[in-house]
Amino acid sequence: VSTIVRAEARLERLLEAAREIAAARNPMHHGAVALGAVALPQTGLQVEVTGGDVVFPLSGDGLEIVLGHLVQNAESAGATRVTIAGEVTQSGAVLSVADDGPGISAGNRDRCFEPFFTTRRDVGGTGMGLAIVQTLLLAHGGEISLEPGEVGACFRIVF
Repeated sequence: VSTIVRAEARLERLLEAAREIAAARNPMHHGAVALGAVALPQTGLQVEVTGGDVVFPLSGDGLEIVLGHLVQNAESAGATRVTIAGEVTQSGAVLSVADDGPGISAGNRDRCFEPFFTTRRDVGGTGMGLAIVQTLLLAHGGEISLEPGEVGACFRIVF
């Protein structure tokens, strides 16, 4: 019975994640927002934001979803600090989100954006967070990549 209850709870989490993927494609996230105007998720992490005046071609809600998943993933992985940096380059607006956690192993780097891929299934991970982020960004003209680094994880988003 306990196995069935756990399986039901996991299925509910997966269905909710599938709904979030569908919502990420929704045009309601069209718009523009300055990084400094976005509400960051409440966590126990130390968060540093630079480039708050940089405007991204995404609604405030859309950017909050993106940052929420990335910051919560960092916290779940054991990070204590996250740096969020906005900048304008010749190719467009760029957002970097880096943490001081353990990072993503070489064996998992190529799979981290795949739906349902998770290393945290034992604690309720669905493997949908980064897939949701990538889907939302692609639907609104952005691309996300995991950058190489020696410490933590660093995601780069280019619009």
